[in-house]
Amino acid sequence: MSARRSLPRVFLGLAIFLLVALVIFYRYRTGESAEWFDWQAFVLWMRSLNKQALLLALLAIYSTYILRSLRWQQLTRPIAETKMMNLLVATVIGYTGVFLLGRPAEVVRPLLIARKEKLRVASMLGVTLFERVQDVLAVLFWMGFGLLLMPVEPAVGGRSGSALLSAAGQAGWLALAVALAVMFLLGVWRWQSEKILAWIEKVLRFLPHGLHHRISDLLHSFSEGWRSVEHTKVLLTTFGYSVLIWFLVLVAHYLICWSAGGALARISFGGITILLAMGILGSSLLIPGIGGGYQAATFVTLTTLFGAEVEMAAGVAVLLWLLTFAAVAVVGVPLMIREGLSLGELRKMSRKREETPDAL
Repeated sequence: MSARRSLPRVFLGLAIFLLVALVIFYRYRTGESAEWFDWQAFVLWMRSLNKQALLLALLAIYSTYILRSLRWQQLTRPIAETKMMNLLVATVIGYTGVFLLGRPAEVVRPLLIARKEKLRVASMLGVTLFERVQDVLAVLFWMGFGLLLMPVEPAVGGRSGSALLSAAGQAGWLALAVALAVMFLLGVWRWQSEKILAWIEKVLRFLPHGLHHRISDLLHSFSEGWRSVEHTKVLLTTFGYSVLIWFLVLVAHYLICWSAGGALARISFGGITILLAMGILGSSLLIPGIGGGYQAATFVTLTTLFGAEVEMAAGVAVLLWLLTFAAVAVVGVPLMIREGLSLGELRKMSRKREETPDAL
């Protein structure tokens, strides 16, 4: 119970820490004097935020966890019938683990699902991999759609905004090429999985018997996770879920920017997709429970590309992180307590995956 009551204080402390960090970051980056950041203007801006828009943004983000659970249920349908509530609990706890512990905790969700539904861990990891591919394709779909129909014009003069826009476009094309290559390989796997597995086993015969058997068993287990690819209806349904999930994420980004007013309220849908993409790239530099790279990338994009005032950009960067990434812990931590899970056990689950790939 005390953990639940302390959550708001924890998030408030994190928000203040992130805001101060962004202020220091920008001052170091620009070399400007202390007068460049108007704290009084920042407080007035915070009070003028549209609270209803922020609430809608939070509801949109929470809805994505339900859709992710529905998508997972569809992906595992060819393997086994799963319970929606188990999937939802595991999904929320899994994303809470990523927030609290960082990227290594991404295996928590498939491990919990495997434990609750008595399925093979490697199969669930195969589902996770395919889910990630669909996420990438969905983000690229919306980015291409947004930039094609609603082009983005840098809001500030000079080369910096144009250079950032050009870099974002090049990164999008590179990601699209990688995603298409992965989808091509998935298509090959879909029709030739048995032959590919047989060829890999033949190539790896030089390995010691125990290691060869372990790799072979792992590959066949992953193959179970790809079984849903063989069903066109499941493939289309889950990709539809992926498109809807990322549309809701974009809607949340738009609502948060719109609630801020000023220059950010006029960002086009294409601009929102770039903001999302830059945040995803920045999130690769993730400090557990704090973030870091996400807020910095968002802050730079808002100030450089969209011409937002530094006070507004700092506040929106923190709000985006709190609502789209950290807010899951408000529900996830109580669920962890109910399930009898601790941070220590989540860490142990992450290490257990490295030691025994097929353990439950």
